Amino acid sequence: DIGMMIIGTCSKGNTLDLDKVSCLLEGYQQKIDLLPIEINALQAFTVYGAAATAFWRHQNFNFVNVDETMAKHYLAMKILADSIMGISAQEFKNLFSL
Repeated sequence: DIGMMIIGTCSKGNTLDLDKVSCLLEGYQQKIDLLPIEINALQAFTVYGAAATAFWRHQNFNFVNVDETMAKHYLAMKILADSIMGISAQEFKNLFSL
């Protein structure tokens, strides 16, 4: 859920606004402490959130509710997922301490 929340609120074009991500995580942790295993997995789940959204968009706009104007809409999420994968694991973990 946090990964999807990051995708929905902190993406800026084809990248993440890492300052926003850091602020979101700081606010989130005022109510709920994340375990180290959750912190270590968050980048992967954020990539998954973008990839799952890309899959949904591709399936929906190309097969279920065909809309040629939206047929390539999934590519933005694919590029975002790739961008998040390009962030080093250490840099992503550092978002918890900015």
